[in-house]
This record gives sequence, structure tokens and C-alpha cells, in this order.
Amino acid sequence: MGLASLGRILERLDTSPTWEQCRQWRELLRVWGELVGPTVQHQTEPLYIRRGVLYVATRSPVWAQNLAFERHRLLQRLNPLLPQLLKDIRFRPTLTPEGQPPAGRVFRGGTRPPGTAPVPPPTYRRPPICPRCHAPAPLAELDRWGVCSLCRAVELSRQTLH
Repeated sequence: MGLASLGRILERLDTSPTWEQCRQWRELLRVWGELVGPTVQHQTEPLYIRRGVLYVATRSPVWAQNLAFERHRLLQRLNPLLPQLLKDIRFRPTLTPEGQPPAGRVFRGGTRPPGTAPVPPPTYRRPPICPRCHAPAPLAELDRWGVCSLCRAVELSRQTLH
């Protein structure tokens, strides 16, 4: 086994599929803020690319849903800027309150860089549950009537029948 020149090593590295994925990821991170604007950039963080699909963390389910409606427009603007075309974008409400994505993969084939502080998991609370029908209910309804609005409507209809 002989020694290869630095030029030959860099050629092999430059044509390897993993290096292509890294290059695409770096390019995506570079243009993401320009593409989506400062407001959306503050609410999102690209997580990774898997099988041509970009996964993006958002601060809330509302942001995830709104951006999902805009994904085709984002793809049309993003694909000309990347070396490989993306098929789709999926948004997930997984950013922590500090604005950090969950710990784990950053791009396909890799993990977070060494020395990066671990990020705590998101702290979402489950909505309160109605004691009668066991469905999620707004806290205001439970405080007011002790049950959800649907159960309250059933109670009121039974009272008017008797």
C-alpha cells in the first residue's frame, strides 16, 4: 500500500457521497436564513436531510403547520441553490424554548459535532383532560365547569329535558 498524493486524496474525498451530503448541508445552512427571512429563521432550525427530504424543527405546532403550507414555495426557491434537489420539506415542532434543536443527528450520516453541549428534550406539557370523557380540554373550561364544553352542553341539555 503506497502513499497517495494530497491532490488524489482530496479528489476521492470530493467525489464521495458522504462529502456531497456534507456540502449540501453546509450550503443549505448558508442560504436558509436568506431564503426564509429573519422572523422565520428565528422560529426554525434545519435538522437533517434524509432521502431527499429536509426536516426542520419549529418552535411550535402553529409554525410547523403554517410552514407546511408554504413548503412547495420554499422548495421552488431552495432547490436552485443546492447541489442536489430536495423532494420535500417536513416541519416538526421540536425546538426547545431556548431555540435549540433536540440532540441527535444533524445531517444524514453524522451526529452533532464533538464538544457541543447536549440539548435537553423539549418541555411540552400535555393538555388537561376532561374527567368525564377523558378528552383534552382547555383549562379555562375545566376551571369554569369542571368538565369540557361538550360534556357541559350534554349536562345542560339533560337539565332542560327534566
